[in-house]
Amino acid sequence: MRDCAYLCVSNAQTIITLISEHYKDDGSVGLIPAWWYRVYYTHLAATVLIAAKLHPDLSLELEVLEAWDRAISMLQAHKHLSPFISQFITTLQNISNKVWETHNTTVQSGDATPDGYSNAFMEDLFRDIGFDPNNPAFGLDDMYWVNDVN
Repeated sequence: MRDCAYLCVSNAQTIITLISEHYKDDGSVGLIPAWWYRVYYTHLAATVLIAAKLHPDLSLELEVLEAWDRAISMLQAHKHLSPFISQFITTLQNISNKVWETHNTTVQSGDATPDGYSNAFMEDLFRDIGFDPNNPAFGLDDMYWVNDVN
């Protein structure tokens, strides 16, 4: 399982690095010409990095924070293209902050299992973001929680 997590995080970092290194802000065509694909791939990769923050040794080993900063910078470079990109950035930052705060509180309280997780942490996290375990299917109409993560 750890190897799979390592590959996911490593590939997310690679995606962010490729997009940021080949990004051209002069309007010319780069590695990924359509801006919406750059935003989509960066957003997905940043989501993987948030998950990596749940496992501190994996996060530190792979320098997740550096990739996180690069992903947010790439999204900010695209803000002028769509009003939704600012919302993506805010949402990612809110979820990341919530994961960080909740995970650190759990680990410091001694409630964590040896791998850094706890049932209380996961229950709190999913309850706070509005996840209903009895109805796991998400649709666009279920995104009300995105602005309510604070």
